[in-house]
Amino acid sequence: MRWRVEGGENMSEQKNDVFTIPARRCKRCGGLLTSKQGLRDGYGPCCLQKMRQEEAERKMAENQYSLFDTGGLNMTEEK
Repeated sequence: MRWRVEGGENMSEQKNDVFTIPARRCKRCGGLLTSKQGLRDGYGPCCLQKMRQEEAERKMAENQYSLFDTGGLNMTEEK
């Protein structure tokens, strides 16, 4: 990615400088990442938080036990 900056020490003299900024796209949403953490992790702060929340919910769901997993309740009473 390239950005062009116009201007110099004196605003009356115009100077064109080209510089590069390291950037990449978020692996989850495709947004532009420019922060050091975003470049390192590959995810923006919102996507990283969402992923952590989804992982916590998935782990919680693994520990759940349902009566339907064992065939449910026997609703008929034997007499």
